[in-house]
Amino acid sequence: MHTLHYIAVEEETKEEATERVRGELEDSLNAGGTWYDWFVVGGGRFTAESDEDSYADTSDHTLSYAGDTGRFVAVLEERKKIRQEAFEEILSSLDSSKMELAIKNYNEGKSLEFKERYPLFKYKQILDIILGYWTPESYYYDLVAFDHDFDGVNDRIKSNPGHQFLVPVDFHF
Repeated sequence: MHTLHYIAVEEETKEEATERVRGELEDSLNAGGTWYDWFVVGGGRFTAESDEDSYADTSDHTLSYAGDTGRFVAVLEERKKIRQEAFEEILSSLDSSKMELAIKNYNEGKSLEFKERYPLFKYKQILDIILGYWTPESYYYDLVAFDHDFDGVNDRIKSNPGHQFLVPVDFHF
């Protein structure tokens, strides 16, 4: 599956911002333990004009707060909205009776079958979002603050607006 995230970063130019994001993501991927298994910096299939462009890293779609404040702010608002919609969709799918049954069976020493474990994954997704973990459902990440909260970039906009960038990344997971 694919998901489009915008990564906030503070750099001098959009090329440096794009390269920093690519480098940091590559380092994390090589270290292991990431939720993604590959990515395309620049938006990949979400911004590509042709199939060949879908897999090419580019800084063409990196947004600068100073260069296009309106678009930058609109993307942040869009990311908040998309995350909230995902949260609400996951929340509406929770079934407390399945959680209660899983806890009961676990406490009784019974193994949980896949069909019993799978619905519990939705609880993990909700908790990950609430606890601030970066997941496919975050749709945004702040590489300076190392979280998916929007406060960091908003604070940096006030103190250093000319160096704030949003880099679109197509993640596969």
